[in-house]
Amino acid sequence: DNKWLAAGDLGTAVGDTGKVRLYDMVACAPPTPVPPTPAPPTPSPPTPVPPTPVPPTPAPPTASPPTPAPPTPVPPTPAPPTPSPPTPAPPTPVPTPAPPTPSPPTPTPRAAGFDLIPASEVCQTTEAGAGGAAEAAFSLRLTSQPTQTVTVTAYVTVPGVATLSADTLVFDAMNWNVLRTVEVSGVDDAVDAGNTPYSVAFRVATSDPSYAVLALPSLGCVNVDNDEAGVSVTRRPGWLTTSEAGGSGAFRVVLTSAPTHPVTVAVSSSDSGEGVVSPSALVFTAASWNVEQRVLVTGADDGVHDADAAYVVHVQAHSTDISYDGPVCDLPVINVAHPTPIPTPIPPTPAPPTPVPPTPAPPTASPPTPAPPTPVPPTPAP
Repeated sequence: DNKWLAAGDLGTAVGDTGKVRLYDMVACAPPTPVPPTPAPPTPSPPTPVPPTPVPPTPAPPTASPPTPAPPTPVPPTPAPPTPSPPTPAPPTPVPTPAPPTPSPPTPTPRAAGFDLIPASEVCQTTEAGAGGAAEAAFSLRLTSQPTQTVTVTAYVTVPGVATLSADTLVFDAMNWNVLRTVEVSGVDDAVDAGNTPYSVAFRVATSDPSYAVLALPSLGCVNVDNDEAGVSVTRRPGWLTTSEAGGSGAFRVVLTSAPTHPVTVAVSSSDSGEGVVSPSALVFTAASWNVEQRVLVTGADDGVHDADAAYVVHVQAHSTDISYDGPVCDLPVINVAHPTPIPTPIPPTPAPPTPVPPTPAPPTASPPTPAPPTPVPPTPAP
């Protein structure tokens, strides 16, 4: 093909043979273009039809300018869809696995026997008690299932020292491994006997041969004493006072604990000329030890005008119970004397007058004795 050069310029063109030819750009104007026949429209976007080449005319070919192809409609580019935020799916609940149920341990079979379990290391009770609460306790059960009923009897080895809340425990095939609790309480004997040791012992009765040959050990305990032997003497504060006029004073006597044998309390005056006691002996027994007895002290008149006198009342206990054999106390007493009388003064008796004999005088003529005047009665006023 021939190559064009701009109008008014000279140029060269290279043909197929590779030779260079010179053209007059004015003389070699391009041919008049033949408008192409437009293709009928089609519903689909028109496909650009390439221009049909027109063969050159023998005349100097007139170059037809290219007919611009109709613009190819560009289909609108669809807008990308706006993504909607995804709706979160509800969480799938994850089931919580249930904790495994522990299997109870399989107990190891045990031989026939007893579990004796004290509530504390020391089994101790008191005579004072614990206000109704248990002071000591123990629990008991079997160690294996018996073939026959097993009966355990509990008892206190020293009677009257303590009591048990239950003295018979029965175990069978249903309750053999259930702990049975027994409470122990002290008993107040009112005797000053000191702390008393004792034991809780057991007897086993059954036809089960495995348990019939068994024996339970004793449980050692002690009961603490709260009694103290003594003789209590009470009176008003200060000294006892009596008087020679028969005035008296008193005091009371009682024991502080029950004696093991009768107790005689002797009462005496150190000076019976100043005062006497009544009664002179008081007897206390295990049944009457806590009943007060009264002693009266009465003053005596010694017949002498003297000052107040002091004396003593002796109190002493006698018994084969060594806790109540010995002196108790001496009570001081004042015996008030009679008041000293004041003598009444006696007036002196006057001596009679001594008569004086008259001296005879010489006789003299005695003048006549005038007659006494005759009284004149008063004249009554008008």
